[in-house]
Amino acid sequence: MNLSTESFQSLCVSIFHEASVAFLLLSVDENRQFRIVSANKKFLDLTHFDIQSLVDQTITILVPEKYNRRHRLLDSHILEHEGMFEDVACRTQNDTAIVLDSNVRRFVFQDRQFALVVFHDTSEKKKLEEELLHKHFDLRKAYEELETTYKELHAAQENLRSTQTQLVQVEKMASIGLLA
Repeated sequence: MNLSTESFQSLCVSIFHEASVAFLLLSVDENRQFRIVSANKKFLDLTHFDIQSLVDQTITILVPEKYNRRHRLLDSHILEHEGMFEDVACRTQNDTAIVLDSNVRRFVFQDRQFALVVFHDTSEKKKLEEELLHKHFDLRKAYEELETTYKELHAAQENLRSTQTQLVQVEKMASIGLLA
C-alpha cells in the first residue's frame, strides 16, 4: 500500500494522538528553553490540562511545586539528555504531582531542535508494589508469630514428656513399694 505524503502525515498525527502512551513534543527556543509544541490525548488525560493551555508554554508549567524529593522533576535537566528516567514528577492541572517513567529522545527537524518525551503511567504499578510490600510485611509478621507459637508448643510438649516420664517413674516406685 502506497500512501501519499499527505496521507502519511495524517496517519502519523493520528498515531501520535491515539497512542496508548503519553507523548509530549517540545521544541528548543532561541533561549534554550523547552517549549511545548504538542501533547497527545493520553498526556492530556493524565495531567488534566487542555492543549491550548500547554502549547507555547515552557516546560516549567509542568514542574510541580510540591513533590516527593526522591522523584526527579520534569525539567530541562532531564530534557538535556536522552534516555529513560524513572519516577519523574509532573504537575497536573489541579497542582498535584503525578509520578511517571519517561523516555526522552532529542532530534533535529528543519534546523530546529526538538525533544519527544514518552511517558508511562506507573501509578498502578507503584500501587501494586506498595500493596505487595504491605502483604510481605504482614506475611513476615504472621510467620514470626507462627514461629513463636511453634516454639511455645514445642516447649509445652517437652514439658509434657518430662512430666510423663516423672509420672511413670513415680508409678514404678509406687509399684515397687507395693511389692515390697
